[in-house]
Amino acid sequence: MTNNSWGNITDPTLHNPESFRYLVHADTGCHNTTRYFADDLDAITELDMVSASLIDSAHSRTFASTFGIIIEVPVQDVLAADCRDLNSKNNTSVALSMGVKDPEVILEGSTDFMWNEILINPKDIMIRGITYTPRNRRSTLLGMLHPLTIDDSRELAMKNGLPFVLIE
Repeated sequence: MTNNSWGNITDPTLHNPESFRYLVHADTGCHNTTRYFADDLDAITELDMVSASLIDSAHSRTFASTFGIIIEVPVQDVLAADCRDLNSKNNTSVALSMGVKDPEVILEGSTDFMWNEILINPKDIMIRGITYTPRNRRSTLLGMLHPLTIDDSRELAMKNGLPFVLIE
């Protein structure tokens, strides 16, 4: 991973289930956003803003989804970062006013019941892998399992020459 990237993420090609850190944009499959996953992963850079979660082996919660993409972003493209959900879909201006917390502080403040939220200017996003987290309890509770199955996710990763990471 590059020296100028935010979050000190690990290389998903070297995934170690006991020790990893990824910045993951999780997609619920709602609101017609699956188009850039199923058809063109690079279309994510055309969005106005991207929401992601910083996860590691001790904090693997993402926003209501089993499916996501591992991304890498330059430090200057992180617009806001907090150890809780910033509610960016409903109140972007407040979310952006929260500032950018240090990645270590974000992970220390993250819980097993709530994801953290990182808001990103997507223009320079680098896609590093596809992740699938079948045990994401919030997804199951809300009935928001992504329409892409584990096999679909693995196939999408292979089709795009990306590593597939199963987080259990």
